[in-house]
Amino acid sequence: MHDVISGASVSEITQRWKEAGYLTARGNLFQYQSVKQVLMNARICGYREVNGELVRDSDDQPIVGEWDAIVTPKEWFAVVAAIRGRGRAGQPGGKLVHKYLLTGILRCGNTLEDGTKCNHPMKGQKANEWVKYEHGYFCKKTVDGGCNGTYKRGDETDKHITKLVLAKLKADAAAAVKDVPDWGREDELQAALQRRATLELRWNAGEIDDEGFFRNLPVVEKTIKELRADQAKNIAAKAAAEEATADVDREWKSKTIRQKRELIKKVLHAVIAFPGGMGNKPFDVEQLIPVWRSAESAALPE
Repeated sequence: MHDVISGASVSEITQRWKEAGYLTARGNLFQYQSVKQVLMNARICGYREVNGELVRDSDDQPIVGEWDAIVTPKEWFAVVAAIRGRGRAGQPGGKLVHKYLLTGILRCGNTLEDGTKCNHPMKGQKANEWVKYEHGYFCKKTVDGGCNGTYKRGDETDKHITKLVLAKLKADAAAAVKDVPDWGREDELQAALQRRATLELRWNAGEIDDEGFFRNLPVVEKTIKELRADQAKNIAAKAAAEEATADVDREWKSKTIRQKRELIKKVLHAVIAFPGGMGNKPFDVEQLIPVWRSAESAALPE
């Protein structure tokens, strides 16, 4: 659950469950859809659910089943929000999982003959056998849209950008929970629920006819549904913020490449990589310029 909240895809979770040998109730290895169904099933947080809707009592509270929950309701809301928020990226094969940490995040900063910057996304690749590091990042050849003018050794580039990103994540985590306000619309929800209850009472008492009841009911139901969705969104945001306050260094080491890339893209638009010049020169971090996201742009969808 924590991995999904912090960026792991359903496909990655599926692979982990297969490697761990987890089996379904029928004794089969978990597949993508079965994992997704488990993660999005309200039963895992103790709630009852029918046709995708939480079963609620007369006070509009979710009814708790007679089984042990394995996650909190807040965590479940956050997981559902994370999976639904990814759209096609939540489908098998919907989003490419890169092998190298900064593929596409690094941008070539080479100056072309006409004075403009190349700005082509750089790609990771396995390094030649005679060098001491395992991978590098390069700008593609001109026939592929790049300029072939910038190359960076992968290990040092990854280490430097990771150091900068972790520092940023730690600073953000310190204020994460404070930045998520309480929902504050409970009175609106209670008023809408009361309107529906009053409408039902008047209908059952014969004070309004069927036509009047069914004309007004959808309006109230729509309001209740929208308010509940907004409430769930707030709960998910709080859970995600609390997840971010965990030990950043320790959590980073346990994350997959995809999770790390998602975290990097949350705080960085890109990293401009400038050419190192001719010859075998020492690695220079000054040639890597991060382009940080502002608080406003970080809130915008990709």
